[in-house]
Amino acid sequence: MRRGRRSALFAGKRSLPIKIAIGVVLLVVLIVVLIPSGKRVTSTAEVAKIRSRGALRVLVNVFPTKLYNSSGMGVEAKIAKKTAELIFGDDFDESSDIVFIPISKSFMDSYFADASADIALLQCTNGLYPSKYAYSDAYYVDKCLIITRMDKAADMDLCGTTIGVLNSDICEKRLDSYNEKNKANITKKKYPTYETMLTALKLGDLDACIMTATAYSEFAESGLREHETKLGDVQYSVVCDKENEGLCEVINSAIAELKKAGEI
Repeated sequence: MRRGRRSALFAGKRSLPIKIAIGVVLLVVLIVVLIPSGKRVTSTAEVAKIRSRGALRVLVNVFPTKLYNSSGMGVEAKIAKKTAELIFGDDFDESSDIVFIPISKSFMDSYFADASADIALLQCTNGLYPSKYAYSDAYYVDKCLIITRMDKAADMDLCGTTIGVLNSDICEKRLDSYNEKNKANITKKKYPTYETMLTALKLGDLDACIMTATAYSEFAESGLREHETKLGDVQYSVVCDKENEGLCEVINSAIAELKKAGEI
């Protein structure tokens, strides 16, 4: 008898609202199970905090590059502005809702440590320090180049050479891997800026130096050439403090929208 009543309950036109309601409940349960609640809550809290403060604080390179310059132009500036636009919605005001903070990359940790910055667009290598930072999807692919003088052959043997590297540069790790793999006995000399390193190269203190293709396009002068040895590609991502990794969801949406629009 009870079975018959249950069967009748789910039969006919009057059962349609009941079926729809059950379907909605099951869908909600499925979403809750599949989406990690921690990330969802974290993301909401971070975005709410930025809205409450009234501005997205963005770390950018103090040295102009083709990805960002002091006039607020370039790929990195576009990503920052689109992220702020998604956070503030229709109320977004570029003149007040986003603050660019020019710094040297080596000071990034201190800004995250005292929570005086939200995100960093400093040509940070994707996934380089996963225990310290949260990384967005990659927004740019660069190359690590070996640069030498024109009086050196493009296929110059690198064994036993002295090569300049920039402090805290991803290309140094690529050079270390090359040196170890090929047992090249390369001597490294570190420099604080591209200008001082390239000056040392031109004066003959170095046989070569390493830098990204982006940096080379900005700082290279006549009399220099690329060595034929390639050290590989490097991907850049937007960086957040590890505790604010939920913010990367918004950044990834911004990157996706800009890519779809053909702007990056």
